[in-house]
Amino acid sequence: MYRIVVGLNNGEIKTSSVFDPFNVEVHLAEDLLVPDYVFNHFGMIALDEKESLIKRYYHMLEHDHAFEYLSEEWQGAFHARNESMKQLTDEDELRYIIEHIPALRNLEGYYLRSAVINLFNSTISMSFNCDGTQIMSHKKFREFIEEYV
Repeated sequence: MYRIVVGLNNGEIKTSSVFDPFNVEVHLAEDLLVPDYVFNHFGMIALDEKESLIKRYYHMLEHDHAFEYLSEEWQGAFHARNESMKQLTDEDELRYIIEHIPALRNLEGYYLRSAVINLFNSTISMSFNCDGTQIMSHKKFREFIEEYV
C-alpha cells in the first residue's frame, strides 16, 4: 500500500496498492484484524522495495510515448520531482501516526472523522466533525499531537 484512507465513522479502510495503482480497494476495519485476510489481500513488501518500485513506475512513464502528450512544463516538473524523490516516509513516523490517531477521536468539541495517510508524499490529511481539514507532513503530525492532544 502507498495510500490508506481510514473511515472512522463507517469502519471502512480504503487502500491503494503499488501492485494495482489505479484501483482502490475497500476493506472493513474488523477484517484487517484477521491475519489470513491480511495475508490474502496485501502483498508484503518492505518499504525500501516499495520505494524502488514506485521510482521504476515513474521512470517507465517518463520513457513511454504517451508522456509526450504532457506539456513541456509538466514533463519538466515530473522529471525534476522524480529525480529528487526521496525516501517514502520514515517507519517510526508512520508508527507514531497509527498509534496516535485514536487520541484525535477524543478531543473536547472535536473528533476525527477520517484520515488519509499517504506514503508517497509523506502526508496525512485529517477531516474533523467541524468541517475542518488538516493536511500536514508526517513529521509535522508529531507537533500537531503535542499541541492539541
